[in-house]
Amino acid sequence: MAFGFAQPTSGLIADRFLLPNRQHRFMIDFARAYADDVTVVVCGQSSDSISLQARAAWIHEQFPDVAVLQVSVDALCSIAGDTPASDPWRERIAVSLGSRRFDLFFAANASDRSLGERVGAQFVPCFPDAALLHAPDSVPGLDAHSARAAAPLKRICLFGPESTGKSTLARQLAGHYGTVHVPEYVRGYLDAIGSTGSAQDVQWIARGQRATEMAWATQADRVLICDTNLATIALWSDVLFGATPGWILEAAAGNTYDLWLLTDIDVPFERDPQRCFPEPARRAWFMGQCLRTLDRLGIAPVLLRGSLDARLSLACAAIDRALA
Repeated sequence: MAFGFAQPTSGLIADRFLLPNRQHRFMIDFARAYADDVTVVVCGQSSDSISLQARAAWIHEQFPDVAVLQVSVDALCSIAGDTPASDPWRERIAVSLGSRRFDLFFAANASDRSLGERVGAQFVPCFPDAALLHAPDSVPGLDAHSARAAAPLKRICLFGPESTGKSTLARQLAGHYGTVHVPEYVRGYLDAIGSTGSAQDVQWIARGQRATEMAWATQADRVLICDTNLATIALWSDVLFGATPGWILEAAAGNTYDLWLLTDIDVPFERDPQRCFPEPARRAWFMGQCLRTLDRLGIAPVLLRGSLDARLSLACAAIDRALA
């Protein structure tokens, strides 16, 4: 059963997959971590530099557990141009799917959500680009993760109040260790669906954060840097809405990391529409909530204080010890 769902769920992805890359692997792994059954629609035209059949074969080889469908759009080229984001492409894909219906539709662009509506699916945004900032541009065959799987992956969690440099630090650490980092899912999710955040969004944010972490874990090298995690989502849900779904709390308690890095509030607050507690007293209160959460989970974190450079140095020293 997919995470947080009461019944099996089906998912759909539709794209050209013209040149297999990390973004494509992320999107498919994200969907596989999110839904029980995933169908990937590969669309294209005869003039594509890589044939539709070759691209479909690559996906089938790399992801034997997903269903792969091919959709040719040659007849629509003069109308739609060469992008599957245009309406005629969506129409052809919808027609090719016939009466099939899906629970979830995964896409990076909110403009593609109409295809999900055509097949009765809930739009689920996924964002492969942010975590690629410090990753190699390509992976030969995109199967390097299989070799890495032999070595245990160290998972590092950044935890702490808002505006304490977690996202910046996550990118810096990924660059330093030549790996990928797991970005904060909630920001892109709220922007994509046009919400300011509600109790109903928490379940989708939790599923998306978990799927993002699982997807990037397949491409990480030695260490995976996590900007946030389910414990953070549960804490914010309690603070903002007074409760957290039990299945999220249970998963957060069982979500283990090799190292927790706690970012302190001894840095200036930077205002942002998605941040809540700029007042010093409220920041201190939330820091206390973070400490209580860690204590309840039995976690002894490494505290990061001082300048951004000082925090980076402390974090690297702690991670080096974990890797030794």
